[in-house]
Amino acid sequence: MSFGNDDNIFRALQQFIDQYGDEFENIEKAIEAFMSFYNKGNLENEIESTPEMESAELLELSMSIDDEKQRKALLREAIELWPENWNAHLELIEGTLVEQIKQIRELEIKAFHKWEETDQVGWINYEERPYLRLKFMLAVILFKQGLLEEALEHFENLYEIDEMDSLGARYYIMSIYCRTYDFESAYELFSDVPYPASEDDRMIIPLLVVAVLTNKLTYAKDLFLDLEEANDNLFQLFMDDSWPMDLILGFGEVDHFQMNSFESIAVALNDILPVVVSSEYLFDWMLEEYEAAEPHERVNVNEKVISFTGASKQYRAQTNQFTYKSYLEIPVLADVVHNAAVTLQEMGLVKVEDFSAYTEKELLAVKHIGPQTIKQLKANGVKFKKK
Repeated sequence: MSFGNDDNIFRALQQFIDQYGDEFENIEKAIEAFMSFYNKGNLENEIESTPEMESAELLELSMSIDDEKQRKALLREAIELWPENWNAHLELIEGTLVEQIKQIRELEIKAFHKWEETDQVGWINYEERPYLRLKFMLAVILFKQGLLEEALEHFENLYEIDEMDSLGARYYIMSIYCRTYDFESAYELFSDVPYPASEDDRMIIPLLVVAVLTNKLTYAKDLFLDLEEANDNLFQLFMDDSWPMDLILGFGEVDHFQMNSFESIAVALNDILPVVVSSEYLFDWMLEEYEAAEPHERVNVNEKVISFTGASKQYRAQTNQFTYKSYLEIPVLADVVHNAAVTLQEMGLVKVEDFSAYTEKELLAVKHIGPQTIKQLKANGVKFKKK
């Protein structure tokens, strides 16, 4: 039995605690013992496989099968073992987009009635996750197709069900409020989240946009300052005299990204793209705010201070080479994440030999450069200076 599936790990943990929990001083000690068995590969000796686990394994196996007939047979077997494997049901849905959405709506209703039999505590209960994922997936599809009213209902339900908001429903709710020019609701949600929303660019951007477009300019100025403080990649939006659509579209659909990175800016703008592209005024207002800002400072590994004021036209002309398209054409930066690639370009590191002047430790001290970047650079042929 494989425990590669996250939900299977939680199922195994729950089974382990139910069976052996009384033998430990507290729950933390039980979890430590579980992880020890897991890390040593001995968990199968302690855990009995369940239909849910076997069904999840079959679903995972089906993803690697090219033969459509065989793949569908595995999915049907997975459903037979565990009828509430909603992901397996989803994989069997076919037809036009209209037909698929109709089938997913029907599946969500069916799953909802099964979910009503659970504790209804949210994502923390692994038994609820299949339904919550299904509901979230349906909401995202509706959102992307412009069915905003129906999507909003699902996202608001998810936000209410799971107080941790593990799937990020709040971001889509903010985007819908922005796209429907509902400043009051956006402001209420921004003020309601249980953490400083002024430090989260994906919360700031839709509220900032709807504030500008509903003429709440004094408040918008404050939000813009919050955005500059939260995300020091903002300058990449203002390298030209219009929205960098290649960047927004190129990074707006990424699956994994860091909070307050350029990718997160692109995702936030991509989610409100119909509003963004329809208003030249919005970009000009933001650009004027940016150019009026105080000088920004950035420090390289040699501690030389590079200062620039706002993204002036001169600066934008000089740095316009640092774009989504250009660094993809540099072999040594192939498959390096965007923020790291831009940083390395700004340091003049665009050829394999350029890196020979730096140790790994020196580059790791630079913002946006992490172990994965170092690993990718090595795969691209880079040899760093020895210590």
